[in-house]
Formats: sequence, C-alpha cells, structure tokens
Amino acid sequence: MAAAVVAALAASTGPGATQAAGETPPVHATTAALRLALGAETTVVLEENISTGYVWRYVDQQGDVGVRIDVVDLGHRRRAGTSANVGAAGLHRWHLRAAAPGRCELRFVYERPWERQPVRMHKLVVDVR
Repeated sequence: MAAAVVAALAASTGPGATQAAGETPPVHATTAALRLALGAETTVVLEENISTGYVWRYVDQQGDVGVRIDVVDLGHRRRAGTSANVGAAGLHRWHLRAAAPGRCELRFVYERPWERQPVRMHKLVVDVR
C-alpha cells in the first residue's frame, strides 16, 4: 500500500493574504523530504480550492544526473466527508514512482493560470536508494 505525503498549507499565507495594489504577492514556499526505495510508489497530496481559480501544477524535477521520479497527475478530488458546496476546499494528488536512484527535488506551484506568478510553491526533496 502506498504511503501518502500530505502538505497542509495555511490559508493565511496564500491567496487570501492582502497586499498593496500593484504589489507582487510573495510566494509562500514549503519544503518536505522523502526517502524511497528504488521502484517504490507513493502519493503526494496538496490542499487546493479550485473554486477560487487557484490550482496546483507540477512544474519539474531537478537533481542528480540519471535520477528519475515518474509523476502522474491524479487530479483534484473533494475531501472525503465534506459537502459539494461551492468554495469547499479539496485535494490534488500525484502518484510518484522511484524509477532511478539518486536525489532530486520535485516542484509544484499553486497559481491561477492567467496570473504571472504563483502564490505558493511546494518542494519535495526525494532521495531514492
């Protein structure tokens, strides 16, 4: 059974934070670490609220030459046990598989597709042995 990596992000530092008109919003960054055996699989889960226009997007992975983490976007789902009310937050999931040994960093951004800069970034440092 796959383990789940969950990053709960505080709403007060995200899209609802206030700023001066014309000011570029700060990017709130979180980082987590994960160790996987070669061939192991897990799921990354990030909280998102698509009713606000914000969505998580997997950007890329950087690291050791040859290291590879296969990433499959499983999409957005409503939280179990919550109503389907407009504005209710949900979860975005990605399936990961450690395909080659080494160390890398996976990057995810929380953004509105029509805006220039994300409001959040989540980095996952993965060590595959």
